[in-house]
Amino acid sequence: WSPQAIKSALMTTATSTLNDGLTGAQNGLLPWAQGAGHVAPNKATDPGLVYDNTPDDFTRYQCKANRAAVSPASLCTTLGTLDETYNYNLPSISAGAVPGIVTVTRRVTNVSASPATYTAVASVPNFSTVVTPSTLSLAPGETKSFTVRFTNVSAIDGVWNFGSLVWSDGTHTVRSPIS
Repeated sequence: WSPQAIKSALMTTATSTLNDGLTGAQNGLLPWAQGAGHVAPNKATDPGLVYDNTPDDFTRYQCKANRAAVSPASLCTTLGTLDETYNYNLPSISAGAVPGIVTVTRRVTNVSASPATYTAVASVPNFSTVVTPSTLSLAPGETKSFTVRFTNVSAIDGVWNFGSLVWSDGTHTVRSPIS
C-alpha cells in the first residue's frame, strides 16, 4: 500500500473521540480538534475502501495550489492541474465558503479480497448533501469515482459546518469527516 492508502485506512476506520465538554468551536468532537478520530489499528488492517493518490495526483494538486513550487514547471502542462484544490483525493472533505453549490470529486479502491457493494450516507447541517452515485459495486482492487454535491440551504457565511460521509457494505464502515 502507498502511504496515502495507509493514511486513508487509519482515518476512515477511526472512531469518534469522547466529548471534552468544551463549548462552541473549541469542542474536541469537531474535526478541527479530533481529526478523523481515535485510531483503531485492528480495523485499519481491513478498511474495505481506501482513498489513494499517486505522485502525479500530488503534482496536479501543487500545480493548482502552489504552481511556483513545481519543478520543472512543464510538469503542470504535461500532467494537468486540479480544477479545485478540494478535489485532491483525500479521505476527508473540506470546502470553505460555499455560498451556493460545490461539487467535490473523490475516488475509492476496494482493498478487500471480495467484491462488495457500498451505500453512501452523507450529511452536513445547513446543507443539502447528495452523493452520486449513492451506491458503488466494486470488484477486489477496483477503483471508482463519485461526487458529493453540497447545496447551501441555511448555512451562515463564515461559519464552519461539520458532518460526515459514510460508505458501508454491511461489513465495513468507511467514514470521512466533512467540514
